[in-house]
Amino acid sequence: MKKGIFYGVGIGPGCPDLVTVRGSRLVSEADVIYVPTKNGIKSSVAYKTIKPYITDAEIKPARFSMSYNPEILDNYRKKIIDSISDDINEKKKVVFVTLGDPMLYSTYVYILNGLKREIKDLQFETVPGITSFSALAAKSSTPLVEENEVLTVYPATHFSKETFNNLYENSDSIVLMKIPKKSSEIMEIVKDKNFSKTVHMKNICLTEEELHFDIEKEELSDDNVKKYLSIILLKK
Repeated sequence: MKKGIFYGVGIGPGCPDLVTVRGSRLVSEADVIYVPTKNGIKSSVAYKTIKPYITDAEIKPARFSMSYNPEILDNYRKKIIDSISDDINEKKKVVFVTLGDPMLYSTYVYILNGLKREIKDLQFETVPGITSFSALAAKSSTPLVEENEVLTVYPATHFSKETFNNLYENSDSIVLMKIPKKSSEIMEIVKDKNFSKTVHMKNICLTEEELHFDIEKEELSDDNVKKYLSIILLKK
């Protein structure tokens, strides 16, 4: 019996007009759309991003935990995988949307791998999206890298001074993603390095969007840079 098909769609940094043509078309054609959320669909940035493209699809919340506990994370993912599996077995066209790109620090990878284990001969397609740091580079007119330069993307969730020092020695540009609560500690270390340009952006694509070109002049407080939608670009 023919099953449905699963699409993982990257919807970019959060601006509806930065969703790719293919991504918007798949959203408009979907039978079911799973939207990552912590506090409900209405508050989801992902939902607000794809809302202009939704036609008559059923919208389902993909609830995730912000915990770092593997067991808790697996339980949340398992519920989503089971629900998507049911929809696929009912021959539905299922779209799972994710901010940024599905293959860059995205929960989508865990969902896809789980579905591959659950469904034999799973039909799926992954649609890339614009990354947050690509949007930051464009908005700030800051090239990520030029010629033979090296770019490093560092998830600062488990930030360590030793790791950062190693990255500094071997990179020309560093992107800091997933800024954690110890942001003040990170900024103090950044200030000690000889970066020619520092760019910080938070709430990208939202009405509260802020862009700062000199981190040293920013208040080094948790509230200022710990936002989930916060990203920092450092250039030597």
